[in-house]
Amino acid sequence: MRRYARPIEAAYNEEEEGRKKEEEEEYEYEYEYEYEYEYEDDDDEDDEDDDEEVPTKEEIKRRRERADRVRQDQREPAKNWPSESRQQKNKLRALLSNSSKISESISAPGVTKRFIKYGFETYNLRPNKFHGHGFRPQMYGAEPTMKEGKMWFKSIFHGIVPVHKKEVIKVMDETTGYMVEAPVRLTSADLEGKDPREIKKIYGFKTNLFQVSYVVAYPAGRSKKQLADLPYILFIPGVPMNAWLKLDIMRQMGKGAFTVAVSMLGMGDSDMPHDYGKDLYPYAIPPETKRDREKFNQAWDWEQDVYYIHLLIKRHLVRKYYLTPRKKWVIQADDWGAGILMRYICKRTLALAIFVNPIFLDGYFVIEIGTIGKLSLVWKTNPDAFLQVAMGLPQTILGIEKYMVSKRWKMNQYTETRNLGPYQDTDYQSGRIAAFMPSNNWNLVVLADRASRLGPRQLQPYQASKNPFGCEVEEVVTPVEILWGMQDQMMPPGQGWRGTYLFPNARVNFTPIDGADHFSEMDQPDKVVRAMWNAMQRELGKSNIPIFLGNGTDVVFKGDEAELLQRLERIYGAPNPRKN
Repeated sequence: MRRYARPIEAAYNEEEEGRKKEEEEEYEYEYEYEYEYEYEDDDDEDDEDDDEEVPTKEEIKRRRERADRVRQDQREPAKNWPSESRQQKNKLRALLSNSSKISESISAPGVTKRFIKYGFETYNLRPNKFHGHGFRPQMYGAEPTMKEGKMWFKSIFHGIVPVHKKEVIKVMDETTGYMVEAPVRLTSADLEGKDPREIKKIYGFKTNLFQVSYVVAYPAGRSKKQLADLPYILFIPGVPMNAWLKLDIMRQMGKGAFTVAVSMLGMGDSDMPHDYGKDLYPYAIPPETKRDREKFNQAWDWEQDVYYIHLLIKRHLVRKYYLTPRKKWVIQADDWGAGILMRYICKRTLALAIFVNPIFLDGYFVIEIGTIGKLSLVWKTNPDAFLQVAMGLPQTILGIEKYMVSKRWKMNQYTETRNLGPYQDTDYQSGRIAAFMPSNNWNLVVLADRASRLGPRQLQPYQASKNPFGCEVEEVVTPVEILWGMQDQMMPPGQGWRGTYLFPNARVNFTPIDGADHFSEMDQPDKVVRAMWNAMQRELGKSNIPIFLGNGTDVVFKGDEAELLQRLERIYGAPNPRKN
């Protein structure tokens, strides 16, 4: 950032001089026609009051004097409110550094005039007796539209996936933009109870064309061609979870935003390649030399996931849902997914990066996942021993997940069906007894391979000689929000405060989530949603996201929220996700 210091100062001085020269005539034009704005209101009496006659010279003079007072107030801002000159300087710096624009997060043009005229009546609405004082989810609209999808892409790495070799389908390769043929993948049910060695021999297919699965949720009142004005949010879950972990959050966020949860490669319904990347990163078995240990499963490093994540949000979803290509995304990631997000913002810019209970810095050896990672070496050196251990591995995964929530009852047969599904037959409706509901050993091998690359060095600052695997955090200009469950039994919440100083050139905010363990979104989904909307309002701007007035059963509401929502949308020009 130091190399940009002089250009920013020179450009700002030039901008300031030009602004002073044009300030007076712009001011005259802006406030002379203030009265021409018409405020739409459903109340007939208010409409009659808004029919104003052409003002006299005295009236125009009075309005200009009032505008003078407003501008004076803006030059004497309250605490933490940027002054006008500061806003201009921040705006210029943001443009040069490609970060979010602070000045736009205050208000959009014209908001001040509308608020002065209609702010009082907006904040003095009478409550609706029938709405009561509890949270009414329907005030934000109906349940969002939810769909599943898959994206195909070509990786620089090859891997072996189990396929029906005689069945081929046409798919869109997002890497090249062309339609290509791909063998039909075997399902988890086809692989359960089988030796991975036999699967590889009979059904194995070496390829670099893979699929990742995802779930989308967006407002029910919008078609997929009407989503461009909404904020775009991507969720990346941790290991060994998948996209369905984000379902409860997406049900709330999806009412006001276009939301997507992705199952990273090797998780959920995405492809599960064996020997992934071994063609580019060969290693001996057992890996005894330092070179072999460095290349062991190196293709599963977090930085390798950045490529297909970028393809997903900037190409595939843009094409399929008619999104705005240049619009910046918000990415929220928890646990293992935070490693992918960290590597992403070190290379590219987002509107906002939200870390939730992340694998972060150097808390301690994460034995829960690290132990599973050790099994990768066991599989490659003694497959029979791995299969003996793998029989109890789903129970180990379940035990880990149960103690990651403070509300233990939230991890039960129903919720674990979608979490354990990739690794264990959970189809009780089939009528089979427990003895004949086997594990999916193929997928367990992939889980172990991905977990084997766990290491703090990828999350710590880059240093050429001491940590070449690190992240160049000084290049990060994306605003960062850190959410952390204060009862986290896996990752120490104290790292949240340390993390606020990790990115020297980015705005970073830390929000503790009380009453939440490692899976904060399962323990306290309402608090996580509030923190996300607050961070988005701060960084994206009040006029660029739907109005949010709170949620949850622990909040008392006035009862006028439905009408207040509509009036604030008119004042701020915010998108209305409830209508087309």
